[in-house]
Amino acid sequence: MRIGLNGRCFAAQLGGVQRIGRALLREVNARGDAVLLVPREVMPNGDAGGFGAIVEGALPGRLWENLELPLAARRAGCDVTLHPANCAPRWGAARIVVVYDAAPLVHPTWFTAMFRAWFRFAVANPARRADRVLTLTDWAREQLIDAIGIPPDRVEVIPPGLEGPWTAASAEEVRVTLTRASLTPPYVLGVGAGDPRKNLGFLSRVARAWQSSRKDALQFVAVGAGTGRIYRRAALGDPAPSDLERALGRVSDAELRALYTGAVALCFPSIDEGIGLPPLEAMACGTPALVGPYGSAREVLADAAQHLPLEPEAWVEAIGRLLEDGEARRRQVDCGLRHVAERTWDRAASRVVEICGDAARRS
Repeated sequence: MRIGLNGRCFAAQLGGVQRIGRALLREVNARGDAVLLVPREVMPNGDAGGFGAIVEGALPGRLWENLELPLAARRAGCDVTLHPANCAPRWGAARIVVVYDAAPLVHPTWFTAMFRAWFRFAVANPARRADRVLTLTDWAREQLIDAIGIPPDRVEVIPPGLEGPWTAASAEEVRVTLTRASLTPPYVLGVGAGDPRKNLGFLSRVARAWQSSRKDALQFVAVGAGTGRIYRRAALGDPAPSDLERALGRVSDAELRALYTGAVALCFPSIDEGIGLPPLEAMACGTPALVGPYGSAREVLADAAQHLPLEPEAWVEAIGRLLEDGEARRRQVDCGLRHVAERTWDRAASRVVEICGDAARRS
């Protein structure tokens, strides 16, 4: 059996979907006969090393995916194609599609009308027609079944490994990053500004509650930037920043790693997550994670994070404990490090290869 790997995720800006998609392709490639199929001018570099057979297309991006990829897979002798980043063409060899969640259908008011239409066309419709759909959590599986209408027997959960440069940064790396950002510890970090589901406007309420009830100096720092193509501006609804808050916009992986490492805690008051990578990333960097009650939180994080209601006073109290009780913070750090160490690709990638084989035999 030969597996065609849809490498369009190497052309997109690196985010959680693309990071997991690239890792899954590398892991599947290492376990079987596979060929990486990529659009024009998207040859993998060192970030995607290890692919032996690579076929580059003549068309770019989405055009390549729909018009050229299926024919390229057939010419390369592929029995099945794996699409790791939500999108897939409507025809071709047996198709395995990884879909991360159905948020645009479950929470339509967060997204622009154009993005919702794109999601139905490029994600939901191909997923309904796919031989198998894979997702990352049981919570996301139920979302796909209910919102997209995929039959339950065609959706399977493959918990991924943690992918990226997520280990504690050195003291010098933290110092350089904080100096560049004009930040002075202590601070807590929020990730995903501009994405309504991340609910970072809630941290403005926490900052004001902190200011009114505590005398300790503490900054609330947010990173990230949404895009108007995807999210409705009115959906953000963030209150005006308080004097304690800093918005840093987009940062590099190296900068984010240093910001994770230097923070008192990651504050992640999300409303909805298919998996939610930032708490895992922060814990891998030795930083405690405080998380909201989104659906997949306990499934993904177990007791390695602190699960809090969306009540500012509860977050103020939890942050205060981390600042004042060094031993309690060390215990949470150790618990987080043990938890992320258990997340590997071994079982998931092997299972994906089995699913590909089953789909190829049935086609």
